[in-house]
Amino acid sequence: NVISKGHHAVIAGGYQNTIGGDEDWNIPLVGGSNAIGGGYGNLISSSNYSTIGGGKGNLISNTNYSTIPGGYSNTITSDYSFAAGQDAKAIHSNSFVWSDGSGVFSSTTSNQFAVQATGGVKLALGTAHINVNDHYTLPYTGGSNGDLLQLDSSGDANWVTPDMLQFDPQSSAPATCSSTTKGAMAYANTDNQFCFCNGTDWKQVYNYNTDCTW
Repeated sequence: NVISKGHHAVIAGGYQNTIGGDEDWNIPLVGGSNAIGGGYGNLISSSNYSTIGGGKGNLISNTNYSTIPGGYSNTITSDYSFAAGQDAKAIHSNSFVWSDGSGVFSSTTSNQFAVQATGGVKLALGTAHINVNDHYTLPYTGGSNGDLLQLDSSGDANWVTPDMLQFDPQSSAPATCSSTTKGAMAYANTDNQFCFCNGTDWKQVYNYNTDCTW
């Protein structure tokens, strides 16, 4: 392990870890207040206030306030970022990147949460909610495996029986029908019909020339 021209730095363990620079990586010897916990062949250079916890072949370069907790061949080259897993590349500032190792996976813009998980994403929420920009809230209310979500007018969802998608009946048009809502569907309470927006008016699905009565 080597600390070269890296002030206020520490390498706690591992093998062939470097803080400050590495001629093989063609990176200059500079950096301050960094730490490597262990692992093999990890490098922090031209960076400040950054940490690699362990793993192998991880790199933090030309950045500040960034972290790689471990894993293999992860890279951070921009400030305030996080990379983990295998072949995760946080190359934009304020980015969070996690990769499952199925291929090199990089951030594409600043302030991004990027995850590559080819086996799927599993969230165990209990009775909590998913909230997207304060608009769509999906409460989990004890659905069983195979149950689907019932969407209502406020964006809330409840579990219903398998093999069924249920729309909350609307007593008024859920939105003005225009080019921006063209193709949207809703269920009209008065007509007991599905309606769709054709870009100008809400029409009944099965009587497509008939206006919807909500």
